[in-house]
Amino acid sequence: MNENLAFQENIWEELLDGKPVLMSPRPTTNHNQTSFNIALIFGQYLKGKCCSVFPDGEELYLTAKDRFMPDGMVVCQPDQIKHDGVYGAPDLVVEVLSSSTMKNDRGYKKIAYEKAGVREYWIVNPADKSVEQYLLSDGQFVLNDIYVIYPDFMVAKMSNEEKAKLVTEFRCSLFADLPIKLEDVFDRVK
Repeated sequence: MNENLAFQENIWEELLDGKPVLMSPRPTTNHNQTSFNIALIFGQYLKGKCCSVFPDGEELYLTAKDRFMPDGMVVCQPDQIKHDGVYGAPDLVVEVLSSSTMKNDRGYKKIAYEKAGVREYWIVNPADKSVEQYLLSDGQFVLNDIYVIYPDFMVAKMSNEEKAKLVTEFRCSLFADLPIKLEDVFDRVK
């Protein structure tokens, strides 16, 4: 008997430019933990507010030819939320990199999110504990910054001045009063 039969019967696919694309069969523990952490950060902050956070697994009907399953998204227009998913551009989309999906996350999907008017896009890499933050400006994504947790061995070699300049938190452009700590994004990520 195949132990993975149930999982195989529940394989998810995305639609990229009208073409079905199978999602990577199993995200890593670090991928899942990172996605969960981000949803938790926004979920706690948005409690009682009009915007909603959606964790990994929610379908996004971006266009007639593009149906994605982002690793996280924030939607501030309640009329976009239907019983079977989110319709139209979310305000924030988060994609956590996997080796099998990173080309699409950095390529086709990034362009599709940009064209649809997503206001902020994060590409999160659990392997190097980095967050690339793109902001929509005049219809194009502009890299705002890349936030990184440096490994202990690198920090140990830094001068006190360099250590003082390390960025340990950042802000989402949508919520100026929400400090996002990198240590919270990558909590329990090995």
